[in-house]
Amino acid sequence: MNSLTHSLSVMALLLIFSSAKAQWKVQQSGVQSHLNAVDFIDSNLGLAVGDDGVVLRTTNGGQAWEMLDSLGVAPLNDVHWVNNSTAWATGKYGGLYVTYNKGDSWTIKSVGSFNSDLLSMSSVNDQVLWVTGTLGAIYYSIDGGDSWENKGRTSVEGYRNVQFLNDSTGFIVGFNGLIQKTIDTGRSWLREDGYNMNVFDVFFLSDSKGWLCGDDSLVLYTTDAGKTWVKGYIPTTESLQSIRFTDDLTGWVVGANGTIFKSKDGGKTWHASQTNLTSDHILSTDFEGGFGWAVGSNGLILKYTQPNSGIIPTETVSVSCRVYPNPVVETARIEFSGYDRVREIRLYNSGGQEMAPNLITQKSQTSFELDATNLTSGIYNVVARTSMDMVTRKIILIKN
Repeated sequence: MNSLTHSLSVMALLLIFSSAKAQWKVQQSGVQSHLNAVDFIDSNLGLAVGDDGVVLRTTNGGQAWEMLDSLGVAPLNDVHWVNNSTAWATGKYGGLYVTYNKGDSWTIKSVGSFNSDLLSMSSVNDQVLWVTGTLGAIYYSIDGGDSWENKGRTSVEGYRNVQFLNDSTGFIVGFNGLIQKTIDTGRSWLREDGYNMNVFDVFFLSDSKGWLCGDDSLVLYTTDAGKTWVKGYIPTTESLQSIRFTDDLTGWVVGANGTIFKSKDGGKTWHASQTNLTSDHILSTDFEGGFGWAVGSNGLILKYTQPNSGIIPTETVSVSCRVYPNPVVETARIEFSGYDRVREIRLYNSGGQEMAPNLITQKSQTSFELDATNLTSGIYNVVARTSMDMVTRKIILIKN
């Protein structure tokens, strides 16, 4: 292909992608079990878990989902990637499972108790992990899940979701209006009062900006690290189950009876993203590399494609990529391994806009450094081109 033909082809593709209408579409899961959680490590590799021990995996962004070996018969409540190959799943009766090979095989782990249903997991990195659940369950590991410390208290409170921003600061939300924050690695928790409905999800994009959602159309946002929470306006009365933001302004919340709402102003106001798509309950959502996914009852899987997400390419097979630390505060190391050499590397924001090329400098043949000093908090994608393929890796940037 000559350079002119190549340039015209690229221009045509960009025009097609930029003019495409962003929308949610149903994907085929192949199961009828309720799917309770979904998590993607990049724009291609994702896991979904649900009732009856169901585990689904996709390696092509959801074009096809394969059912992996069931993890028992009890419901699985959450799935969480901690690096490019390791993911955890939590479940009923203290169920805890880890895969070190992208889901090919799973190992049973234990926090030391089977009394609580484990509902959620968060990680600071692949060694520092948190798990929460019913009956006041809060467990903490600093050795990649080999051993767990009980940080919970004698309590009947149910902790529905957890997110830790760093080694010391984290949030948990739960039933009966529970919203709590720690700044001392869980030794003490400060409770936010004033709400009595169940809170199902919490999501922070930076140390200061976060969102949560729950029953009775509850959606709150904070810009001061949880010191104050402000209620957003959303024209629905449905229960809201999961919330995610891709930058400071743009986010989605999903919930009962096919509810999907989008915000363009940081959660202050919300409008229906797509109506009459499904009547199934939507229980979890995740966004990576310009795409979004949502899962729910009766095996429901949805995929969201942004208008310009087509410029973020597919996963590679010739190299693997590691980014650390991730989340990033100021700088990060990007390392590659495999049988092909990286010819080009670029950085895109969550909307597919390319960032300045001088933010990434090459340190060796297989190592690069990202300078994120002047970038704003959000989700970015490193895109590397080899002689054969392309590889994408998500970076979460958290600015103090």
